[in-house]
Amino acid sequence: MASFCQLSTLRQTCILCHKLPTFKNLSRCIVHSSSNFQSTVQTEEENKVLTEKKIIIPKRKKKDNLAVLRALSDTVGKDPTASPYHFHDDPYLLPKTPMERKRYLLAGDSGRKAAQLVIKTRPDLFLAHQHDEPKIEAYTPSLKTYVFEEPSEDGIMERLDRLDLKAAAKMHQQLRDAGKAVSLKVSNALLEALCCYNCESPDEVMQLEIKWEKGETTAADAAPPEEEEKEDEAPPPPAVKQPMRRQQEIKWRDDNEAQKVFESLEKPDSRSYNTMIRGMVKHGAHNKAFHLFNEMQENGIQTSLEAYNSLISAVVSIREDYKERWEVLVQIMKQMQAENVHPDVYTFNNLLNQLRLLGAIGRKKALSVLSEMRAVNVAPSLGTYNLLLNIFYKDNLPPNDILYDIMDTIEGEHFYYRDPMDVNFFKNAMNVCFNLKDVRLAYRVDALMNTGSNYKLIGDYAKQSLYYAKFLHLICLMDSTDAMFEYYNQFVPSAFIPSSMVYMDMMRSIQTAGTIEKLSEIWKDMCTYGLRFRQEPIDLLIQIMATADSTDKKLLTALADVAKDVQKAFEESKSQRNQMSWNSLGLTNLLMIYIRAEDVEKAWTTLKMFPKLNMTPGQAIMEDFLTLCAKQKDADKAIDCVKLAVQKSLAYAPALMEKVKTTMELTAQQSERITTIMSEEDDIGVTKKQ
Repeated sequence: MASFCQLSTLRQTCILCHKLPTFKNLSRCIVHSSSNFQSTVQTEEENKVLTEKKIIIPKRKKKDNLAVLRALSDTVGKDPTASPYHFHDDPYLLPKTPMERKRYLLAGDSGRKAAQLVIKTRPDLFLAHQHDEPKIEAYTPSLKTYVFEEPSEDGIMERLDRLDLKAAAKMHQQLRDAGKAVSLKVSNALLEALCCYNCESPDEVMQLEIKWEKGETTAADAAPPEEEEKEDEAPPPPAVKQPMRRQQEIKWRDDNEAQKVFESLEKPDSRSYNTMIRGMVKHGAHNKAFHLFNEMQENGIQTSLEAYNSLISAVVSIREDYKERWEVLVQIMKQMQAENVHPDVYTFNNLLNQLRLLGAIGRKKALSVLSEMRAVNVAPSLGTYNLLLNIFYKDNLPPNDILYDIMDTIEGEHFYYRDPMDVNFFKNAMNVCFNLKDVRLAYRVDALMNTGSNYKLIGDYAKQSLYYAKFLHLICLMDSTDAMFEYYNQFVPSAFIPSSMVYMDMMRSIQTAGTIEKLSEIWKDMCTYGLRFRQEPIDLLIQIMATADSTDKKLLTALADVAKDVQKAFEESKSQRNQMSWNSLGLTNLLMIYIRAEDVEKAWTTLKMFPKLNMTPGQAIMEDFLTLCAKQKDADKAIDCVKLAVQKSLAYAPALMEKVKTTMELTAQQSERITTIMSEEDDIGVTKKQ
């Protein structure tokens, strides 16, 4: 029998079969490829079969129940301005910040869990008020009474229908103790439920999940100590608090109800073994799953495709050496071929997911696995390409062209959900584009995401936010501001809400392009989306406005209005948890904005903040303020500026006095004030010398 990798040598369609080689027709294709027949050669028998084929036109095309709705939805394009479906379609209730969105989603999830808990614990409160027709069983509280009270197979199935696993297992034990035989079909049904929920009722699983969220779960709640766990890690000292574990880490317990049911079977069939293997792999008993698999092979019992997929996903935990892991994977694939089990997309994706953890061996074998996948007529999913990105793009590896090859292959294609890892492709692909700093490649990835219904595979809100944040960040760095605002207006706030880092990148891009008039729009959106009291982006905003190379009076006035609102935000932040504080550079930039806008009153108010905050203004900004006072013919504020410099004992105070005398026309009273200030300066100098 041909080996697992032998299919890769037969890339082309068989010249006689007109089919791609698969595990089933491999030997026939090898014979055909080595023969001298040409594709045009046909036997009389084949000609007779071809002439007998008729085209049968069906009277009507069979459609599913959603065919009409699906056709109507295809006529409506994606609305980028629409709010996410899981939020209320009310502008007042829409969350404006990422934290509000997180609280919104958590509140909805908590409400659903609370409703389920109340319905399960107090069903009598709901049964008296149900008037729905037809009755929806999923929304109906489960009754605590059963039709079959005595131990029987019907009683077991009734309890399984209500997911009362402990009661079903108890009744199964009662039948065995009474010496009554339980059919293999009923035992397998019970075994599947026990393996799926790890012998816990769904109600208890939900309670355990609530404990985990509160951080109240202990090791005893998760699982009793096992021999395998003792070998891996020593229990912490009693005085040390154990870290909170996740629900996925609940371990398979020895001698649990599923194990008892399985051992009670006189002659377990393929379904029994496959169910146990899948349950053991799902709940962490990987070594036991492989021991059971070896037992199946010894007894000649067929292993299902689902069990093989589970075993492939558990290879990493039973071998530490990379080469040994790959040998086990090849052995499993050969055994699938020997048992005539055709792999599916989950098989190859699990295989690639294991190669992701095999270092250089994984990168060496990954493309051959992809070729093998196509050779056996299994179309790759987005999850397949996502795993290739995980394999070839790592922090310690040099850049490569894998994503370019992937886009050349799948550009313009329509995808649908086939694997849980499908939703990770677009996020990771955009992250690769960002690391490569290739905005054109990012546009290609975004075009693929917006092809057909591919946007449904972008993932949850967290993945969607990361995707758009990287995309917009890359556009800010590598493309024009027009393109930046085009995508910004399209994404925000329907797709995601930018963080402070994204807004800082946008402001830098605006500064580079010289489109300073967009800063007022940026500040308005920052206030809307919860960034009004963020120190770092505000400091950058003030700096860019102060250094803007523009003489447009209207624009400078608009920037001064933004500065006034920023100054107001600093005052409002005193009542916030994260208070903002002025520094010398920030105050200097704020003062420069008012000076350039020729707003003497706000400039003087800002200048007076320096001594209050124990800061010293620079000589250049003081001279700019005096120039503005001379232009506005406001000698009083100019003299006050000189007085401020004298009181702070600034070395450049005499220079400021001289500038006031030479550039402004002073009245007698103002000249007297200047003389008084000069005498005060002399007194301060004498005091310092003494």
